Amino acid sequence: MRNMATKFVLIAGVALILASSNTWALGGAGELNISHYCDKKSPRQTLIYIDDKSLVKGETQWALQLINKMMVNLMPSEPVTIVKLATETGAAQERWKACYPDMTVAEIDRYKQSAGIVEKLTSSDPTKDIKKQQGVFKQQMATALEKLMLENSHEAIADQSVLEKKQLVRAFENDIARFDARSGAIRVIVFSDMLENSELINGLSAKPSEAKALADARKLNFQNAIFHVFGAGKTGGNTDSLKAFWEALIEGGTGSLADLGTELILNSKAPDSFKIYDVEIELTKEDVRRGKLRLIIDNEGKLQESIISIGTKNHSLLDDGEFICQQENCTLQAMIRRPVVVAEGKEEFKLIGTHDKLTGKFQTPGTKLSDGKDAAFNMTINVSK
Repeated sequence: MRNMATKFVLIAGVALILASSNTWALGGAGELNISHYCDKKSPRQTLIYIDDKSLVKGETQWALQLINKMMVNLMPSEPVTIVKLATETGAAQERWKACYPDMTVAEIDRYKQSAGIVEKLTSSDPTKDIKKQQGVFKQQMATALEKLMLENSHEAIADQSVLEKKQLVRAFENDIARFDARSGAIRVIVFSDMLENSELINGLSAKPSEAKALADARKLNFQNAIFHVFGAGKTGGNTDSLKAFWEALIEGGTGSLADLGTELILNSKAPDSFKIYDVEIELTKEDVRRGKLRLIIDNEGKLQESIISIGTKNHSLLDDGEFICQQENCTLQAMIRRPVVVAEGKEEFKLIGTHDKLTGKFQTPGTKLSDGKDAAFNMTINVSK
């Protein structure tokens, strides 16, 4: 009876996800087939990691939160993959993958302009099927999460002071081949308490320097992935200590931790465009720092999950940024979360120019160099070819 009751709670919870749309028969009519959206490359991909030890019987709110927030922040054809982390053994297993059914505004406009009268009358208009196909995507994702919960959920741990064996680092290491930036910029969403407790390291007691050393020793390379973690701190442990540990480990593996806490934090608007620029920051005529600028921009010009990297080791998320263009006249400004040029202080930049080339100042307000001059340098960015 207890198992039947738990299953009912899980199914009822996931059913709420689907309440706002019709339930479509999977593998049915051609207009409900979403597999062809994976034929087109998207600028971004999302990897969703679910820690099997964080699945508690009767708790479904995290799944509702995940799906609802994901569905308003996906790009056309964006691949989404759900991976189970078996953290007792340190294994990772793919459970579901699909690409988000949507078209860009430019694609819709091209279709409307190129389709003739006969074609519009005799063939399926791809734009009218998108909402139905998004319903299929949503149902498939909910079904995959429901199955994962039914197979792996356990009773809540009564004594949270006793730390069980957890091998999150090894699980990520065993799945590192999935971090392939050739398939698009990588966003990672993790549902876990993030309590690493293995022979490799204890995440609650380890220093950030030890976390970075471990990332180097295990040859972790997250390919500039951006991590959003939720569910952390629910089963004991100091959230600040956990964040310091994972921030250092992810950064040591060439990734960035955007946020870590109990709730999932994602932008409430879908990105509109994706741009990559080559960067030059002129400290002196003889010392020019070069790197890349990756921008994800919504339709109001606000930056999302954007990154600057200088050289091979220094990289940071951008905060509070915007990229605004009036025809060919563009401005780009942003704050940098952690220093990439000057050792201390809050770096920022403001540039003006065209879509393809912008120039301006890269500076750390209030910071002086050793020669007494302001920490302000000429900065140029050119769109990558």
